[in-house]
Amino acid sequence: MKHTIEHLPGSQVKIKIELTTEEFAPYKKKAAEEISRAIDIKGFRKGFAPLEMVEKHVGAHALLREALEHALQETYAKAVLEEKLDVITKPKIDIIAEEPLVYEATVAVMPEVEVKDHKSIKIPLEEVKIEGKEIEDVLKDLQRRRAEYKDIARAVKKGDKVELDFEGFDEGGASLEGTKSKNHPVIIGEKTLLEDFETQLEGMKTGDKKEFEITFPTDYHHKPFANKKVKFKIEVKKTQEVILPEITDEFVEKVAGEKMAVADFKKRVGENLETHKKRDAEAKREDTLIEKILEHTEVEVPALLLEEEVAYMLEEIKHDMEHRGFKFEDYLKQRKKTEDEIKKELGKEAEKRIKIRFALQHLFQVENIKVEDKEVNEEIEKIAASYPEKEQDKTRKELQERENFMRLKNRIALQKLFQLFWGQT
Repeated sequence: MKHTIEHLPGSQVKIKIELTTEEFAPYKKKAAEEISRAIDIKGFRKGFAPLEMVEKHVGAHALLREALEHALQETYAKAVLEEKLDVITKPKIDIIAEEPLVYEATVAVMPEVEVKDHKSIKIPLEEVKIEGKEIEDVLKDLQRRRAEYKDIARAVKKGDKVELDFEGFDEGGASLEGTKSKNHPVIIGEKTLLEDFETQLEGMKTGDKKEFEITFPTDYHHKPFANKKVKFKIEVKKTQEVILPEITDEFVEKVAGEKMAVADFKKRVGENLETHKKRDAEAKREDTLIEKILEHTEVEVPALLLEEEVAYMLEEIKHDMEHRGFKFEDYLKQRKKTEDEIKKELGKEAEKRIKIRFALQHLFQVENIKVEDKEVNEEIEKIAASYPEKEQDKTRKELQERENFMRLKNRIALQKLFQLFWGQT
């Protein structure tokens, strides 16, 4: 086997591999053996038919295809090992000649990565404070969940519940998609609908009808409606007063599932809020660190790797659509984009993902970050211990599965790395 290497721009390599007829012959023989094991050839046991008979039975082209598959895999791997190439993508194969076999394999290799002056990066932890209003908001939400509703004949005001039919129209009078609803529940003042819309409901009674125009905010999440004037027609179907339960020891027992004084419950709510806020602050700190590392990172992303990452992200979208019961074609129609346009949009995020991986791999090496299996097993025991006793064995077994084990191992490595960047807390 003869091979030559050509280094291309963008951390790519082209390997040209040539086999003589004699070197290709064993692959044809192997292909014939495999084919003969899968089919019946009269007069021969499976796997023992001679090459000539197999070729006559399935055709020269089918035999050649099978032989090429074996030859490409083996000779490409051999060339990569001999050249000690750190390949990071699947090869793109271009067959120049089939017999004797000549082909080129273009593949991306690990590029040079530099994270400049990374030791200067320090990210302090954001201070967490719990305000009394936050605790009161939680209690108010618990009250709402257990609220009672009483039909009213009076005009509605903030805090009342209204059920209404509504529909939106453009300035030409055409009905707008996504602006129609029947028996839509809303508590006035909670801003589940636009604030200007809810304000229009105040003073109405059951059976009232109304038309009004509002302008959607310029930063409205659904871009086609941003800064758009829409005329709404509404009819109030039902109005109710919201009666919130009083916060007493009895109310707390119903909510918490145990007897507890209101003051103690408020304390627990505050502690839970603090725990969640600390987790959020830690997550935000990690995100900030990643962004900072990216700013310090210089690396050329190979085009082939970028192409693979975009394809992977596209498959994620398709899988998500399928899981939610939608067709990808409907997603494209909704976005008013072609698949190629979606790929182009994904390119920037794909490049960012790759740069993050390269930067972290580089830092793991330069900082000599390693995680022993023992450390992972210790972490698994800690996690399992946090579950009810009857669930601990199941949790332990799940975490010890290879994919979960490796995910946990990577997480521990990240935590070790991140510790080097934390400033004073």
